[in-house]
Amino acid sequence: MIALDRATRLVGLLLGAGLFFSPALAATSAPLQLQLHSKNPTTWQSQPQGGQADLWLDLAKGDFRLSATSLQPHQHYGLICHNNQGRASRGYWLASGRSDAAGNLQLNGRWHLWQAKVWLVLADDLTGQPGDQQPDGLRRWRPQDYLFESRQLPLAALPVPR
Repeated sequence: MIALDRATRLVGLLLGAGLFFSPALAATSAPLQLQLHSKNPTTWQSQPQGGQADLWLDLAKGDFRLSATSLQPHQHYGLICHNNQGRASRGYWLASGRSDAAGNLQLNGRWHLWQAKVWLVLADDLTGQPGDQQPDGLRRWRPQDYLFESRQLPLAALPVPR
């Protein structure tokens, strides 16, 4: 009886430790930071002289905040996310705003349908409406004017549905 009791406690301890140290759970409870960069559309290498942005996500609450610099001045931009499934891709237009005279842009909002890839694109290139939770699309492809994520969001950390 004592051996079984110790074994039960050991299994419980191991399961508890596994849940506590699980990367997926840690990612959903702690805010994530993602960097977006201008990339050379031929090589897909980051361009240090181009635009850049920091995106902070609180996946548990759905809150996000984006701060971008070195964008084209006085341009209307849209923040999008998509699942990168080729022709079957589903994407959403989260928020939009206009850059100031210095090329800076601040966006914030709440979103719960996060996808793995996050881009900042020219709003004129998008179809649909920001924040309506309906799938949106790109009508034009001008990657030289966009910012792309430096790494994809971890799928295990994203709330369902994806």
